[in-house]
Parts: sequence; structure tokens; C-alpha cells
Amino acid sequence: MTPNGKNLKKLAEVPFFEDFSQEQLQWVDEHTDEFGFNADEEIPTDGLMESAYWVLLYGSWDIKMNTDGQNVHAVNDIGKWFRKNSLTSPEELKELTISSHSYVLLVPEDKMEEMLRMDYPILDKLSQGEKEHANY
Repeated sequence: MTPNGKNLKKLAEVPFFEDFSQEQLQWVDEHTDEFGFNADEEIPTDGLMESAYWVLLYGSWDIKMNTDGQNVHAVNDIGKWFRKNSLTSPEELKELTISSHSYVLLVPEDKMEEMLRMDYPILDKLSQGEKEHANY
């Protein structure tokens, strides 16, 4: 997990942020952190990170659940997001692991809530993600 500088032009191409204005993208740049991950690295999801949002900017990850031994959900769609506390049974999460070299944006819970209060165009994307997480 290596800190990485953000590129607003590329961020604007990620489906999660494609409807953001330049001003909104600048706000995201100032209030979030981007990280590069190598294959097989685990994204932290415990402690303070249970409520954090991770948005896939490039690459792929595997969501491994404890149910049925090895229940794995592979995700390689940029713009998808993950939040441990959004799972129906967060205690069943085994790990969130990078499956290929990836870049991921960390959005703290309070910043995601602030974007919602400021009416950023994310409600549909969050709702869609909640539906997907219900299947894990």
C-alpha cells in the first residue's frame, strides 16, 4: 500500500466520479487519499477502516467471505466501491485482497457523508453498491 498522487483528469473518467464537476473533483482531491497496491496485498478493513469507503480506480480485488469456506467475489469494474460496514454480515468478511496491480481511493466515512450533504452525484452509485453488497 503506497500513497499515490491523484490525476483529476483520470479521476473524472472513473464511473463513480464521471458526473462530478471540476470543482467537485478538486474537493475530492483535497479530502481523499489514493493508494497503489500490488497483487496479493490486503486492503485494511479493521478498526477505523471498517467504515471507510474504498473506490477501485484501476485494477481488481477479491472480496473473501468466511461463509461456505471460500466464498470469493471478484471485482474488476473500475468505479466499484467497498465498505466493510455496508455488508449484511460484516463479521463474515475474511479479507479484501488486491488481485492485480491496482489503484484505490480511500474516502473516509465523514467525507462521503459530506459529499452526500453537498448533493454530489453519488447517491445512485452508493445505492447500487449496497444492493451488490447484500449478495456477499
